[in-house]
Amino acid sequence: MELPTCDPLFREYFAPWYNKEEQERRGDRETRPDIEELGITLAEAREQSPVTAEVGLGVAQRITAMADAAGKDWKTLLKVTGEPSMEWLAAFDAHFGKQEILDLIIASSPEEFGNDYLVLCCEAGAVLGLILREAEPRLEWVYDSPYWESALYDEQTGTRLNVFHWVIRRMSHPGLDDGLADRVRRHLGKIRKK
Repeated sequence: MELPTCDPLFREYFAPWYNKEEQERRGDRETRPDIEELGITLAEAREQSPVTAEVGLGVAQRITAMADAAGKDWKTLLKVTGEPSMEWLAAFDAHFGKQEILDLIIASSPEEFGNDYLVLCCEAGAVLGLILREAEPRLEWVYDSPYWESALYDEQTGTRLNVFHWVIRRMSHPGLDDGLADRVRRHLGKIRKK
């Protein structure tokens, strides 16, 4: 069985959970690119987000909860220790090959919000956010709804990093061959060169 590409997986596992307003705002767009060059200030990027400060607080708490869940789940699943790090991403990349991703997709019911595919992608996106912010503290969250539409923003370069969408790409074809650890190194290198 072939591993699906990211957009069909996004349509099946993520798109059903957008409310009508979120769907209209997104339009036909499916997975976002890893990085978007917006060239605007952080304040302007936050103004583009439709969430209120109150909703943003809830989104921040949800992302933190997903990172905490990854901390528990991954220590058992991936045998990682300590705090989220590049070693965690390397363990993730080593564990999730084509067959493991296919098994995860087959075991995940898109009708269930807590299905394993969606949860794992969101845990990994939250972990990516932690690792990237640790490596480059000037990155700031721009919250959105659903929470996997949130992204890190680098005001210095005007760059939006769509961390949750990175993971959806990684957990599909052909992104399988481009590990999260390598993407972090590559994208941090691009940001730091600017």
